[in-house]
Amino acid sequence: MPVTTRSKRSAKRGAPPPKNEQANRVEDSEPVVEPEPEQANRVEDSEPAVEPILPEPSFILTAADKCAARLAEHPSNVRDLTEPEQVIRNKLIRDLALTRCNPWKLSDLQSVLNLRNIYGVIPDIDLKECYFMKAWQFREDEFPLANWREMSVEEMKKAVKDAHPYFQQRRCRIYPPDKVDVDTLETKEAIVRAYSELTYVPEAVYKTAVGGAHVLRSLKAKKIESDYRSSDYLSWACRANLDTSVIREIADIVEGFAFDPDEPNNIKEWMSISVDFAVKGGNVEALEILDDRYMFDGLDGVDYRGRGPEYMTTAAGMGHDALIDYLAHGVDTQKGWGRPVTENVRGVDPSHLDETDGWNALHAAAYHGRIRTVKHLVEKYDFIDIHEEDESGNTALDSAEENGRTECAAFLRELVSTRRECLDETGQKRLREF
Repeated sequence: MPVTTRSKRSAKRGAPPPKNEQANRVEDSEPVVEPEPEQANRVEDSEPAVEPILPEPSFILTAADKCAARLAEHPSNVRDLTEPEQVIRNKLIRDLALTRCNPWKLSDLQSVLNLRNIYGVIPDIDLKECYFMKAWQFREDEFPLANWREMSVEEMKKAVKDAHPYFQQRRCRIYPPDKVDVDTLETKEAIVRAYSELTYVPEAVYKTAVGGAHVLRSLKAKKIESDYRSSDYLSWACRANLDTSVIREIADIVEGFAFDPDEPNNIKEWMSISVDFAVKGGNVEALEILDDRYMFDGLDGVDYRGRGPEYMTTAAGMGHDALIDYLAHGVDTQKGWGRPVTENVRGVDPSHLDETDGWNALHAAAYHGRIRTVKHLVEKYDFIDIHEEDESGNTALDSAEENGRTECAAFLRELVSTRRECLDETGQKRLREF
């Protein structure tokens, strides 16, 4: 049997090589001793190359900081990505998977956070940039402690307090059980160490999660008392998209105290707050429960005719496409408000200007950078006038450009250049390509 090259090397190991080959030889098992002048350029097979030691920043605390420092030294376009990082950074996967995880829904948010906490797939900086900022268009200033190094201790304490929900029944702000009172912390480092989540989770999302988790703990411990202050629990349950059985159970507790046949405004007042929270959380099931449950004794259920446009623009601004369709159910797509609102027909016109903000659903979605919602509106509700101006004289394109929403602005700019309004066979305005 012929002897392989490696076998020949093994057979000759220990024998001195010819002098003219000694300088260029690279052994498998032992490092080659190079002449002194060439030692700096030596490459060894037996030991991995040692990367130069980079100077450590003066203070690196969170995983987001460490990842940011690593990316600064090794830009993402040249550094080697792990397989999980490649999956998370893949735009198609991010758009199809992460964008469908509603950050306002406690169970969806927990699934995304598990990618970081349990599986270690996504670091803090990618959770912030890929999920919250790119997929859901949150801005840098919506992360309370993102720029903690430029903040004072008092500013950080205020930001932390504002990020925690206030419950009337407890008469205080609610903190997670594992958190310390921020007033007991005296340095910026101690604060950001205790509340590092606020460097990569937006304030509104964090507050919703804390409120929803507190509702579940209180319900399990039977600490929700039947008085007017317990309506907070229903509101946060709606906003955090808790299970419908939880919402119904809390509604039973609240209703036991709040409903007075002689004063229906009591129940209508807290129901209105719960509806607002449900709309902000994109909770269609909660709206159905509240609507069906309280259409009695002079109550009109959810006020779709009066506050419908406000609900619609809020849903569009938050990026809740399913809620938009729920609110628009029954709307006459030829005349908007043409059909009367009957049972199970809400008929909220997404093209209608909201009296509160003076804009329609398309304006709101464009202003907040909800590109998926902008596309959803112009494709499904093609009677929306993309040239319509709000009370300030801005079109949806103007709103996007004004707030730096470049992706929405580019889409709407192309839409304006390739489509125009024309009359269809019924005499109604429609967007048509030309």
